[in-house]
Amino acid sequence: MPILELKDISVSYPNCDAPVLQLPRLQIGQGEAVAILGPSGSGKTTLVSIISGLEYPATGSVCWDGINLNTLPEAQKDQWRAENIGLVMQDFHLYPGLSAFENILLPARFRYWHLPRELKRKASDLLDRIDVHTGARPIEKLSRGEMQRVAVARALLMSPPVLIADEPTASLDVTNGEQVIELLLDLVKEQQMTLLAVTHDRRLAGRMTRCLTLENGRLIKDGVNETERDFT
Repeated sequence: MPILELKDISVSYPNCDAPVLQLPRLQIGQGEAVAILGPSGSGKTTLVSIISGLEYPATGSVCWDGINLNTLPEAQKDQWRAENIGLVMQDFHLYPGLSAFENILLPARFRYWHLPRELKRKASDLLDRIDVHTGARPIEKLSRGEMQRVAVARALLMSPPVLIADEPTASLDVTNGEQVIELLLDLVKEQQMTLLAVTHDRRLAGRMTRCLTLENGRLIKDGVNETERDFT
């Protein structure tokens, strides 16, 4: 049974002659690790915005586990996203002046008046897992590789069933990129999450179970990755 089903999706912007995204149908199953590929302007970012509920399609439906995001009021959709989607963005979106530990805990601070002890323990465990031991140093003093690993840990704090990563290795050197790839795939597998990753990185794409390729807003290829069949 698919966890995500898109039907008759069309997204258009003013001054564009053709839709920037047009998908008759797309299904993604629970626990899949899916790479979203394509050149700049192919519709990858728009697709991520649609499936995470950050943007409305002009037509069609976006259903997660039977819930049509298009029918939810904005407040309910925000709550659904907070409970179900972990986001890892290319530019990290970490808060300067706060330590790595404090940045990991930020999503929980928006939901709890007093942070549960188990969440503080989990944040500490995640810090150990991502191998970032920088104490009270502000996040802006960390390397880009360390900041990306903190962003991954923050997205996983609330144990969302779905993790969406937008170019998670784009600004990293080869060594740090490999570390982030291993971290993403290991943690997603352990927590039995569904992973959707927009990427130009063939190393990451080659480790996923499935690759979707977009071109001019249309899905031109949907294939199983032969090199990583046993990911789940």
